[in-house]
Amino acid sequence: MKKDIIIVGAGGFEREVFNYVEDAISAGANWAIKGFLDDDPAALDKYDYPKKIIGSIKDYAPLANDYFICAIGFPKI
Repeated sequence: MKKDIIIVGAGGFEREVFNYVEDAISAGANWAIKGFLDDDPAALDKYDYPKKIIGSIKDYAPLANDYFICAIGFPKI
């Protein structure tokens, strides 16, 4: 069963991490990108990504097969 990868955050660094995860999948990682978590539901509106924001960070209820990559690049957050 593939691991569902959720990227926490949807800013500049987080979008870069998305590309790293896609590269890992292309190289054989048994993962599937489920989407992003971000407290700003419009964070990806200006971008054409195949995955969307699936919820806010504080309100998301993890499922059994969810694996998270924390990719918040702004330390103050």
